[in-house]
Amino acid sequence: MELTFVGKLHKAEAVSELQIEQEEFYKEYRLPASIPAFPHYEVEILDVPAYSGSGRLHIHKSLKNGKNFMCWTADVPTKGYAKAVFTLWCVGTTYTILTGKDFSQYVTEESQIRDQAHLAEEFEKIKNALKFFEETHQIYVV
Repeated sequence: MELTFVGKLHKAEAVSELQIEQEEFYKEYRLPASIPAFPHYEVEILDVPAYSGSGRLHIHKSLKNGKNFMCWTADVPTKGYAKAVFTLWCVGTTYTILTGKDFSQYVTEESQIRDQAHLAEEFEKIKNALKFFEETHQIYVV
């Protein structure tokens, strides 16, 4: 199985240039509720592996234009940072595809657990997902 991810970078210098609606997305999901600092990059998802599991893929469909974007509410001030965040998002998405678990939920839940054996087991799953990702992925940023 090969995983292909394709993202398109959109640079915004002002609120009017954001591809994702600021009220419904940034102000609802961002803590504290606010729009990002500018310049800010948003990553449109052009291609992502098919997935039908129960874990959530963090893709946001823009109410402004109907396009799918990487769900990432933090500031993304540079093209290089956008590519790094997209790669991290792809690794998390690979973990979700392989395990059926929401990667962001895993990070939140597992940080609360003190059972070292369970943490070690879950960490192995992340390492396996990362290894699988490294061996099988293709990332394109346009």
